Amino acid sequence: MRLLLVVAATAALMLSATASASAGIWSARASGTTQDITAVDYRAPDQLFYATANGQILKNATVQLNVPGVTFTGIELNPSGTAGLATANTGKLYRFDGTTWTLKSLANTSFNHECPGSGGPFPRTFTPTGNLTGVSWKDDLTAYISSADRGVVLKTTNGGASWQDVSRQADGSCFADPGSGALLSDVMTQKGTDNVWVVTDSFGGRRFSADGFAGPTAVRNDTSVNCFDVPMKIAVDQDNPNRNFVVGKCSGGLAMGFSSDGGVSYDISLEYPNFNSSSITTLYDVALAGGSAIAVGDGGVILTSPDGLKAYNQPADGTEGTTGWRAVDKFDGNNAAVVGAGGKLVVSTQANTIPDLIPPAGTISGPVTATAGQATTYTANVTDNAGGSGIDPNSFQWSATGVPTATGNPAAITFPSAGFYTLKVTFKDFAGNAAEATINVEVKAAKPGSATVTKTIQVPGGSITLGAPRACVAPGGSFTATLAFKRSTKKGSKKVKVTKVEFYIDGKKVKTDAKAPFRQTLTVKKLTAGTKHTLKARATIKVKKGRSPKKSVSATFSVCA
Repeated sequence: MRLLLVVAATAALMLSATASASAGIWSARASGTTQDITAVDYRAPDQLFYATANGQILKNATVQLNVPGVTFTGIELNPSGTAGLATANTGKLYRFDGTTWTLKSLANTSFNHECPGSGGPFPRTFTPTGNLTGVSWKDDLTAYISSADRGVVLKTTNGGASWQDVSRQADGSCFADPGSGALLSDVMTQKGTDNVWVVTDSFGGRRFSADGFAGPTAVRNDTSVNCFDVPMKIAVDQDNPNRNFVVGKCSGGLAMGFSSDGGVSYDISLEYPNFNSSSITTLYDVALAGGSAIAVGDGGVILTSPDGLKAYNQPADGTEGTTGWRAVDKFDGNNAAVVGAGGKLVVSTQANTIPDLIPPAGTISGPVTATAGQATTYTANVTDNAGGSGIDPNSFQWSATGVPTATGNPAAITFPSAGFYTLKVTFKDFAGNAAEATINVEVKAAKPGSATVTKTIQVPGGSITLGAPRACVAPGGSFTATLAFKRSTKKGSKKVKVTKVEFYIDGKKVKTDAKAPFRQTLTVKKLTAGTKHTLKARATIKVKKGRSPKKSVSATFSVCA
């Protein structure tokens, strides 16, 4: 069933207006099948009917019919839900009586000629054999079916119990002739009236009847999309029949046409604010209700249009984001269902929502001066536009030349060496709109003895303390290592002193100092970026009597990534 388609020294801010992919209005639902779903009728949250390319008809994930080999092309229940019709390939029609689906014979429902014919009168002995291409109910008893047999439009006035062709006539004429080599690929009614539209597969030409096919149809327009020999689908605004959409398997923006004058003219130059229309390869179906429309197709494309002037791409999230969609239906402006390949099914309660296209904005707060090798904290102060999708907390990425990338907010940034840096943070909202902010930072070299972490151990007559770098050391850089001795003031303690200190990195002796204060500059030229290492100081302690003991104290340091 297809209803209506309408379809941050200074902080400097830099914004990028790239809009995104997912608007997040769709929720995946289990369909109960892995077959391609090719038709859908969404009547209410608890009344979702759909049919597949291999003979299944389901309601709310429960199989109601299974006839392998049958490819369903359309499905719709009557307004009260007491009866239903499902069209299929090779002239097959299935009727629902409220309980079961059964195959309905269409024998002898049409005349034995193509449009136009001559030499009549012709007997009503023709049984449609072409694929049935569309179905639409007028009311609980009256419905129409279009067929790939040239010129065939079938009508029932008793809920689908019996059918007659209302387009082919006994004298060889046809009230809805699609033209040479063309076929009727869809039919649509305005509920409660005798207005009926059929669309052809040749450039989406339309034929219109205002009297329920009591007489010849009017040729409203022979071009609504710019391709031919492909199935076209039509959606008509039930509240304003002058508005309608036609979609087809055309490329780019040529695949969707909109009319606001009843089909006299069509516009195929819709604006796509968040989407490159050249990505369209095929649109399979369109639906319209509550004034807004949805068209679906290959590559996960789901286009929503509130006015027929603009169309927004609002694809599903996750694995459904690239699904080849085959059919769509809406039962009001907000509620829609989309079905497609592999049994995929998504629904929305926000189908009339225009996606968030405005990027967020922000600045960076934090020190505009920093010390090399010391972690400095910066915070991104970000806001989204009113009514926007909100800031994605997982989207923050911090970067500066020569600085390891950091994530999260706030972030601790370690600048490896002195100089001037531009620190940048990028972020997104949940709709994927990206933005960035920057801050200029002056980084100064660390002072000798600064930025250390100490490790103390007790030794005879006092304690020794090792000073090691607290922050990571820049690759190829150097740092200052110190060892301090403190005599014990406890009464009776031995009188001792440190006479020599040997400094080691990862067990290899690199410097010796025989005079206090014990302070040496050590280099990391041969140490790999992003690695951790052990700094050790071995002190020789001279005592008044006896052998001089040697005591060691160790600490760890890292080389910046």
